[in-house]
Amino acid sequence: AVERVTVDSATGEPRLSVIGNVKPKGICGSGMISLIAELFKNGFIDPSGRLQGKPSAYITGDGYMLADGDAGENGQPIIICETDIDNIVRAKAAIFSACRTLLASVGMDFGDLSRIYIAGGFGRYLDVADAKTIGLIPNLPEEKFVFLGNSSLTGAYMTLMSSKSRQTQS
Repeated sequence: AVERVTVDSATGEPRLSVIGNVKPKGICGSGMISLIAELFKNGFIDPSGRLQGKPSAYITGDGYMLADGDAGENGQPIIICETDIDNIVRAKAAIFSACRTLLASVGMDFGDLSRIYIAGGFGRYLDVADAKTIGLIPNLPEEKFVFLGNSSLTGAYMTLMSSKSRQTQS
């Protein structure tokens, strides 16, 4: 899967980083965030995620061509359509809004936080600058973000291996 994308600001040509350095079959979450941030920063999508602005051979009637048939693993092009982008835009808006609402319920805002923990395999590959660009996470100093990795697996292990942890979880 494509995990990172850079987009040429003049032509819109994508440069892909693919997990395992093989031909891509698709795109993962961190790749999608990277792509949307790059398209936005380079003027190929507007703030609502609509493909517009600069003309590019990579923007087709179907969407943005991340890889043509020759570059894709199965001989099929990989095209990211506006619906795909819209799904990410709506999901990130819901996440951001829920966090802001939770903080407001205790009289705080993002600036009051000393650390923001990002967990899961997804978080391990998340580029903070790209996530800020699309509004997934607040625009705070990078040192406030701490990546935990697969914390659910660690918690399950602790619970299984430690009677003290099991008592804490009850």
